[in-house]
Amino acid sequence: MADLSSPDSFPDDEVVGLVDGLIDGHLDEESQRRLEELLKSDSRLADYCAERILFNSKLADLVAPSRLELIQNRRLLIEGNGEDRRVVVGQSQMAQIGGRSGDLFLAGPEGKSRPSWWMSALPWSLAALFAVGAFFVWSFQNRPAPETVFPEQVSTRAAGATPWFRKPTSASETKYWLQNMAWHRFSLNEMKAATGLPKDEISSALEKYGIKDEAPTLKDDKLLVLPYPGGRHPRLGYQKHAVNPRRDTKISVFTPWDADGYVVLDVPEAINLDRFVYYLSHSDLPTFWSLQGYQLPPLEWERHEDGKLSYERHFPNGVSFGAEVTPGKSELRLQAWLRNESASELRNVNLQNCVLLGRAEGFSEQSMDNKVFKDGFAAARSADGQRWAIVSWGETARPWGISECPCIHSDPRIKVCHPGETVELRGWFSFYEGADLDAELERIKSVGWVGGL
Repeated sequence: MADLSSPDSFPDDEVVGLVDGLIDGHLDEESQRRLEELLKSDSRLADYCAERILFNSKLADLVAPSRLELIQNRRLLIEGNGEDRRVVVGQSQMAQIGGRSGDLFLAGPEGKSRPSWWMSALPWSLAALFAVGAFFVWSFQNRPAPETVFPEQVSTRAAGATPWFRKPTSASETKYWLQNMAWHRFSLNEMKAATGLPKDEISSALEKYGIKDEAPTLKDDKLLVLPYPGGRHPRLGYQKHAVNPRRDTKISVFTPWDADGYVVLDVPEAINLDRFVYYLSHSDLPTFWSLQGYQLPPLEWERHEDGKLSYERHFPNGVSFGAEVTPGKSELRLQAWLRNESASELRNVNLQNCVLLGRAEGFSEQSMDNKVFKDGFAAARSADGQRWAIVSWGETARPWGISECPCIHSDPRIKVCHPGETVELRGWFSFYEGADLDAELERIKSVGWVGGL
């Protein structure tokens, strides 16, 4: 059988996109139905899905305690072996049955289960299977609404994770971060959560430095862009799937019509490299590095006098990635790069670039009805229909979103980065006030900024 673990191994872009969404756990109902149709019409697709799911779950083979966490959002039924293997899109969460590397991941969608190879096993195996399946169906049906995860809870949920707070290292940094948080309209409790400083010490410092929450006056009427300070979860919902969010790659872009509102860009939220989660800006899933016992050190954005922000992160094996953000009057010009100074190729690199919308006035609706995805663009419409938040990393990037967060994505993919090579990408984020979105997207394309270099 051909190696189907790579998206490049299957020629149909529609299939690749649907399976990518399946792996991410964010297929909508229409896309699920489309995938089911394709499963019935193409005999290769079942094997392709199975190989992709198993390869993307390779981390689960390395540490048993994380197996369920890695696959709990993937809704598939995979049964049988070899040429007899079949894949069915399901509605319930998944359970990993068995503890050996190579066991198949099984789900229980209503009315779609079929006999599988293990059904002929001993009766106690069958009883255990039904017990586990019933438990996960019950858990899914009775799951609570997305909860607010507070910093003091996070530290107990993610053993070994980087602490939520970061204490300023100097008086000037204390002043900067407190002013930053004042512009974010943080409460004293949130400032404490972000810095680890006692509230009385924070109150004294606010008074000492004369820190107010009035928006600053910016040169050339550029957008206000700040490093995100942490301490307040950037998501409104779906917070269990972003435990202990690190501020390293996050920036806040304040809306030009409301000094209190902002969106958070995570550049990137995650890097999925071939078969592994290579980098993740929160700690609810293990990564290639955490599984080896390596804790990535904290990282901060470098703040430039002209308003630009930039950073670069270096991994122990010679791989590095970085980003630069240049604010304009209504847009951000984004740059990202991946540098490979290791001895191995980096293949099928997917950068998940997230725009979290919930803190901007008019954009907190937890719905997909106000979002548009086309030509590599992801756009969200305000409640009054007069404003848009738009992001793109090129026509080949995958646009998608999550209603619960709420957020939008435009995720570029790098097919291969050879040893000694640097791959550079350019992205765009902007606010648009108007009703003709299509015309605005065409205008952005005409600027000629978005895409690869």
